[in-house]
Order: sequence, then structure tokens, then C-alpha cells
Amino acid sequence: MTSSPVWLTHGQLDTSAASVATSRRGRRRPPANIGKDLGLVAKGSATWPGTREVTLTVRNRGRGLAIVTYCGDGLAERLSQRLWVNGRLVKGPTHCSFPPGAGYLDMGKRTRSEKTTTVRVRLETSIPEYLRRPGTLTVAVYDGDL
Repeated sequence: MTSSPVWLTHGQLDTSAASVATSRRGRRRPPANIGKDLGLVAKGSATWPGTREVTLTVRNRGRGLAIVTYCGDGLAERLSQRLWVNGRLVKGPTHCSFPPGAGYLDMGKRTRSEKTTTVRVRLETSIPEYLRRPGTLTVAVYDGDL
């Protein structure tokens, strides 16, 4: 990555009904685009507490990378999340936000020497009651001009 990660707030992420799809189970899916320049290239979900982590690997096209994470089904703001990019812990919000995300993490333009980028998000809690509360973690990776 050629620049430091920047967390952009909810105002830059279009979460209108027209841009956010809903699955058959009523869960909100990540939007296909963020603005006009970023397109969805990978997405993954996990069901808490059985699975606590989502890992996605995307091909490097030499453009910008943005990451959206959110929790559903009553887990939002109750669980902490940790985010790694290419094995390096990246600072960002500590709580998993409400769908479809409180914003996105702008990772900047990627160098051509990196063939792929791996994004890993893990949920954690120190409150035992939350280990019995089911819910979902969704991670979406966007690629485009930042």
C-alpha cells in the first residue's frame, strides 16, 4: 500500500435503499458500488459464534482498495473487530458497526509488486453472554479509483 489507511465516515458510503440489496433471509448485503468509482470485488460472511473470522483474497489491479465491515442480527456495537491486510494489523474502529457499515476503510492505491491483497477480519468479545448471541459478520472489498 502506498498510503496510510483512512477511515471515512458514514457520509461517504451510500446506504440508501436503492444501493443496498437485501438477501432472502432479510439480511442487508453490501452495495455493488461505493460512489461512482469503487466496485465490489469480493464479499464474505460468517455466522457468530460458530465462525468468528472472514478472510478474502483479491487480485491487485493497481487501483485503490476500500474495505467495509459490519455486524447484523443484534451484534452491532456489541463485538470488537480486528482487521488485518496482508498479515498486518490495521487500525480502524474497534466495534463492528450496523449494516451496511458506518463507512469504509480507504487503504489507498496498491503497489504493482503485490499480486494479491488478503483481508482478514476477526470478531472478539470479553462479555460471556455475547458468546451465546447468534449473528453475522459481513466483509466487503472494493476496488477502484480513490
